[in-house]
Amino acid sequence: MTTSDLRDWIERFAEYLRVERNASPHTLRGYRAELEALAEDLAERRGGATAPIAVASITRADLRAHLAKRLVGRKRTTTARKLSAFRTFFRFVRREGGIEGDPSEVLESPRLPKATPRHLLFEEAEALIAATDQGGFAARRAHLLLELLYGSGVRVAEAAGIDLGDIEPDLSLIRVRGKGRKERIVPLSGAAAEALRPYLEARAALLAELAKRADGDAPNRREDRLALFLNARGGRLTTRSMARALDTARDDAGLEKNVHPHLLRHTFATHLLEGGADLRSIQELLGHASISTTQRYTHVGLGTLARDYDAAHPRARRKG
Repeated sequence: MTTSDLRDWIERFAEYLRVERNASPHTLRGYRAELEALAEDLAERRGGATAPIAVASITRADLRAHLAKRLVGRKRTTTARKLSAFRTFFRFVRREGGIEGDPSEVLESPRLPKATPRHLLFEEAEALIAATDQGGFAARRAHLLLELLYGSGVRVAEAAGIDLGDIEPDLSLIRVRGKGRKERIVPLSGAAAEALRPYLEARAALLAELAKRADGDAPNRREDRLALFLNARGGRLTTRSMARALDTARDDAGLEKNVHPHLLRHTFATHLLEGGADLRSIQELLGHASISTTQRYTHVGLGTLARDYDAAHPRARRKG
């Protein structure tokens, strides 16, 4: 690559993320947006919106000025996200020979507070799932979805990507594709297996009905027909539609909490921990690359741990 222009490098970087890193569309959009915002600011400072920007000319001062302009009043998580995009980008450019020094190397990331994962009580999770236990295609689909989110701990994007061939009901296993398209095997709970059969029957009836129509509603892409979760037109169900199904279930169950798909993943991990599962097993089930990510859930089970200690340890029983 002979060009030194920043915009050309952004395109090359996006291709690298897509092809070699198997980055998700969400990650691609986010990194591209951060880098294009940087290019826009630098161009304005150097002669106009169309001015070329030599990637080797970008300095730490440029990055700091950009951050100061764009991050006034923003959360620390926004700063951390921008810095992550810059560091990944400039490491790539340096590795490819576009620059000798990395201007993002000495920029300090803000210290982020460790958020406490919220979760549902067991009774709340049961009420949420019970609210979907009724007839009809949409209800059966929602029932299976919630059983997977709570019973297997999959991310909502992973659930949306499940194909029929990923399910091994005889072995009670499902193959899911996580971040970076990494595959892992998760258990199919007994409750999810029970919800699977009636949903597949409703799914088959839907496709048969769509096939009879001549108005273009029948799915015309093979990858859609392979998807486990379908919308009413026979296409792959989106994560946004899954979130709406969860909102409906929350309202029907009468829950006042803000229930979102990832909350069920937190609930899955918390209930496993409280039930005695070890962190390494939970890490594998969740698909976390680092055990430190899974350790966020340890504090949630401290009440249970304290009760177990009081009941089991001889030094815990105080003299009366």
